[in-house]
Amino acid sequence: MPRKSKNIYMRYTAEALESAVSAVRNGHLSLRKASKKYAVPKTTLIDHVSGRIECGARPGRKPYLAPKIEEALVSKVISAADKGFGISKSQLILKTARLCQSAQIPLQKNVPGDDWWRGLKRRHPELVLRKPERLSTSRVRMLNKPVIDSFFADLNKVVTGLNLQNKPHLVWNADETGKQFEHSPSNVCTKKGTRTLQSRTSNSRENVTILACINATGKAMPPLCVAKGKTRKCLQTFNTVDAPEGTLWTYQNKAWMCDILGDEWFTNVFLKNCGPERPQLLIMDSHSSHEVLSLLEKAKQENIHIMALPPHCTHVLQPLDRTVFGPFNKAYNRLCSEFLAANPNHVVNKASWPRLFNGAWTAAMTTANITKGFKVCGLYPVDGSQIPTSAFLPSSVYDTPLSNQSQLEDGCSADTSLNSSPAESTALPPPPFVTQTVVPGSAIASQEAISQTPDFPPQVSGIDPISASSPIASPCVDEGLNTPVSDIEPLLQALTTGCQRR
Repeated sequence: MPRKSKNIYMRYTAEALESAVSAVRNGHLSLRKASKKYAVPKTTLIDHVSGRIECGARPGRKPYLAPKIEEALVSKVISAADKGFGISKSQLILKTARLCQSAQIPLQKNVPGDDWWRGLKRRHPELVLRKPERLSTSRVRMLNKPVIDSFFADLNKVVTGLNLQNKPHLVWNADETGKQFEHSPSNVCTKKGTRTLQSRTSNSRENVTILACINATGKAMPPLCVAKGKTRKCLQTFNTVDAPEGTLWTYQNKAWMCDILGDEWFTNVFLKNCGPERPQLLIMDSHSSHEVLSLLEKAKQENIHIMALPPHCTHVLQPLDRTVFGPFNKAYNRLCSEFLAANPNHVVNKASWPRLFNGAWTAAMTTANITKGFKVCGLYPVDGSQIPTSAFLPSSVYDTPLSNQSQLEDGCSADTSLNSSPAESTALPPPPFVTQTVVPGSAIASQEAISQTPDFPPQVSGIDPISASSPIASPCVDEGLNTPVSDIEPLLQALTTGCQRR
């Protein structure tokens, strides 16, 4: 059946309809005069005056599900998506079809159609389709509130002990990223409806590792660039003079960071650019190149305190990852696309890459980007509340109940000061979510998730919130997990009594 054109329904306002119905019921106007005065169709006015259609009812057919059931369905779908168990459009339609089948609601072709989906989005504008970002299971499990609270407690203790509350220029963060000669093309202007669109890239996928270091005042140290090669001859083909001023160039067999390069960076870049004031704090992840014994000994001699971020939490706690590397990647892709468009006979290679890298580095390493990163991560000023509670929702799926509440209290009160000894640290009972390990003399605080305990990973009971083959009530499962099916029975009963189609 062909669709009618838009805007042919309800050419009157809700206020006009209400006034017309009131005038007829009070005897002030007849149906014909009220219809003419308020521009409301006579048949519509008759339906509302007689009570056949309730006031405030939406035009068109009634939806398959009652409003309360539909609201519960949408709420559970959104809750499951917040926890990392989102369901697709096809899964939602399939679950709704099974729900209607259980309630004996007839459906054309046994499944709701696109009209139902469009109506659902119109009735619930908060429900949209979005492509989720990739997040590994290890990151999902590790980013939980006990881990983050323990880290910020240690960070606050270190910052207070070193008297760095009002010295942001002494708080540093370092991390690596990699860039290939083959970039990701940026958006271009083209004809609407174009299905196939190409953009030229480099012929080589050779990678260069970049180590960046920033502080809480917005200052960035010169980068360390690691090229692929076995000898220093591999650096001779790079046009290093076009790189950012002070860039340290080195090489590695696969262009990866290693312990030797980590020690080289700390000696030749960090110590030469951090300034003479002591003590200072350097926050990094737990990569092996950051925990080299020679590096730690130099840090101890120079009164540089190194603190490790909790493993698998850098996507939330690393300032460089949060606000710097994103703009850097976008600027790099844009500059490469512009370079290749302006120079058809050239490609991104060792001769042209340093200049493109320099432009992207300058565009990303701004004071605003860097200071914003320290703020949103809660590293400076130290503020654990900067991490939103929604960040912990995916990990709540894997939480296990504590057998003894005192274990959590004892574990969270473990002494993690920089002066504690290994014996003192290991003698404390481990908390159920996280252990704290302190390396004496190196001032490294690291946290490791307990993944080998019998209770981890937890066995999730109840209904699978995302499986297409799960029971009918799974979209309405409380918080997306382990709600008994009996809790859904009242909803099904309400559905069968109040959701019948007209």
